[in-house]
Amino acid sequence: MSATHLIYAMLTHRGRVRKGNEDTCAAAPEIGAFVVCDGMGGAAAGEVASNLAADTFLANLSSPRGGLEAASLTPEARMNAAIQAANHAVYQQSRQLRQYNGMGTTLVALLHTPVVQGRMARLHPLAVRRPVI
Repeated sequence: MSATHLIYAMLTHRGRVRKGNEDTCAAAPEIGAFVVCDGMGGAAAGEVASNLAADTFLANLSSPRGGLEAASLTPEARMNAAIQAANHAVYQQSRQLRQYNGMGTTLVALLHTPVVQGRMARLHPLAVRRPVI
């Protein structure tokens, strides 16, 4: 099974306490990338932080900076670079506008990539959970 044949679904809910939903879930199944971001409730602009982090994360995985060198990175290195890019985007946005000061989100991601060993290929799921501030 390739990453493009995965069946997946996404749904978020605001929960019982908050009036708004600060969650974002997104996917780029063509590259095997899935992400859920949960804006920090009670902090400024959690929904903005979660949207920005998810979009930046997927954009970075879809077209990493560095060309061929970036394409040869391990899945772990690609995930780390995408998370760092998301963190940087959220941090920069929080510094540019006063109403976004202090915004943050968590980021949980899965990169489902084929790993070739000899003639056999197997899928290598890699998941990570990190706060993005």
